[in-house]
Amino acid sequence: MKKSLSIICVLFFILLAMSSSKNMGVGFFYKNDMVEDASDTRNYLEKNNGDKVYGDKILLRSKMLKKDKIAIDGQEYNLPDIIGFRESNVYHGRYGGGYFQRVVHGKINIYYAGITNHSGQMASQSSQSVFYYSQVGNLNNLVPITNKNDFLNLLNGCQASIDMLNKKNRHLSRAVKEDQRYFNKMFEIYNNDCKK
Repeated sequence: MKKSLSIICVLFFILLAMSSSKNMGVGFFYKNDMVEDASDTRNYLEKNNGDKVYGDKILLRSKMLKKDKIAIDGQEYNLPDIIGFRESNVYHGRYGGGYFQRVVHGKINIYYAGITNHSGQMASQSSQSVFYYSQVGNLNNLVPITNKNDFLNLLNGCQASIDMLNKKNRHLSRAVKEDQRYFNKMFEIYNNDCKK
């Protein structure tokens, strides 16, 4: 009886987590593009006011009883003081206590977070959840993208981008299969003053 009750509780929490998930699905945005300025390849931390601290080695330090820190060449900063960092030509923006990869850069920035979930007692099983976040401008907070309406609100005012999005889900899936940069292009058009 206790064992079956435990299993029911676990299943309930799994279903609850799945129903409240902000996961927009795997593969909406292509994440391997070079979206940062290629003329400046230095690593840096970006403070909340936009100031940059340049250096070579960036470390994230998570401490159990102390505040989490981020350091560049040994100079430490509190996580809430650093909005993002660039390392190896990839920019990461802060959301909560984590930093996520920017995959679109412009008036609207898009960030990607891939989180691997491990489960199973006997045989290890894993799955990946993918989350996307938007940022209007470069110094504003990241906001989760949870549904198609969030995309429509972001693309408001650019009919060319909205037309790319306003398709049935199966047609959107087909478009992404045919062009893995489909969603990237949607936001690049918006960021380019709605010009293709």
